[in-house]
Amino acid sequence: MSASLPVDQRYLFEARQMQALSLSVHIPWSASASPSLVAGVGLLVFADPSWAHGVGAVSLLACAATVFAVAAGPPEKA
Repeated sequence: MSASLPVDQRYLFEARQMQALSLSVHIPWSASASPSLVAGVGLLVFADPSWAHGVGAVSLLACAATVFAVAAGPPEKA
């Protein structure tokens, strides 16, 4: 076995902070996407009135927008 090279520890703290920030942002967004998906599918499939279909479609659009925002991530700094 070869000897391992020394690891530059300066960036580990910053990396951990970025990971914690990422989790603190993604969890609430994901928690709002799941109920809107369930509500949208439920209203479109099981409800009869036209207003329920409208609310279901809006819920699915909200879910799609939320998932896109989570997947896109924060804008990169120039």
